[in-house]
Amino acid sequence: MRIPILMVILASSVCADFSYTTTIKGAGPAAGAITKHKIKGNKMKIDTGSNIIISDLDAQTVTSINVAAKTYSVSSITQQGAALAKSGMDVKAEVKDTGQQKRIGGFNCRQIIMSMTMTGQPMAMNMENEMWVSTDVPGAAELKAIGLKMAEKGLFPASGDARSTRMMADLQKQMAKVNGIPVLQITRMKSGDDEKSKQMQAQMQAMRAQMEAMKKAGGKQAEMAEKAMAAMGGASNSKYLMEITSESSAFSTATIPAGEFAIPAGFKKADR
Repeated sequence: MRIPILMVILASSVCADFSYTTTIKGAGPAAGAITKHKIKGNKMKIDTGSNIIISDLDAQTVTSINVAAKTYSVSSITQQGAALAKSGMDVKAEVKDTGQQKRIGGFNCRQIIMSMTMTGQPMAMNMENEMWVSTDVPGAAELKAIGLKMAEKGLFPASGDARSTRMMADLQKQMAKVNGIPVLQITRMKSGDDEKSKQMQAQMQAMRAQMEAMKKAGGKQAEMAEKAMAAMGGASNSKYLMEITSESSAFSTATIPAGEFAIPAGFKKADR
């Protein structure tokens, strides 16, 4: 399992104890899924229940844990960067503060739009991350200060590849502009190729129409169709190929035991 790019950047932007929980909202198979985030010093743990990822910026390692199989694997952040370089992917990001404000989860939030363009793959992709961030969240000021210092010093996962190193530096600098902690995020993905995007959307709409017909017919097929439509979510009715809404809560700056970042007892190292 590869660690997402932004996960590495966020992990490198903190140094105090901080924890919170993220819940996926809306329809689809991931609805209701909960992810727990725990940060201590330069370590970050992301726990989805079935999988755990631990990033250690001091050791420059990423540990992936498969809870069901009771196995784990360790790779270096340098290897993560090298894998990105080998893939040929290039990512450009831009952060914009829209000036829009509203109250979410008891916090005063403002809207930040982070646009990312990913090229170098068979199909170019555009991702828009609409973030409602707040400086009222406990730990927000500390995270902002550390993030800026890390970006200024150019501390980011190295890959030995000039293009990937530049890309990671740019991403981290853009993330450092986000003054506050995201309380609500809406991630939208669409194809960078408008023609391909239209074709994929047409296919999804045709599939939904077929599922609707099966649902009206009743019987066992209706139940299957309903599940399939729930899995599709609302993406087929929009210009996006994917749309995921997540809300964060249970923010805390309470001390986190160091043992939280250890490999669980009895887990074995997986063969690479």
